Amino acid sequence: MLAVHRPEGAAGGAAGAAVHLHLRVDDVNAIYARLSERGVSFERAPRDMTWGLRVAALRDPAGLHVELCAPSAR
Repeated sequence: MLAVHRPEGAAGGAAGAAVHLHLRVDDVNAIYARLSERGVSFERAPRDMTWGLRVAALRDPAGLHVELCAPSAR
């Protein structure tokens, strides 16, 4: 699943500031480990959020904010 939203307070400008991209995956921890092994740098390691998702965050080469999301195990 793919979701895109404009973060609160964003009013255009650079792509990284204008939108956030969310990719729903089966296992955030596994994808995080695989991408980290390949040299991808993350802004935030996987963590459980209060709204029931496990999320890891990174920026793509163009600076776009990308979050990998999956239902939390708790």
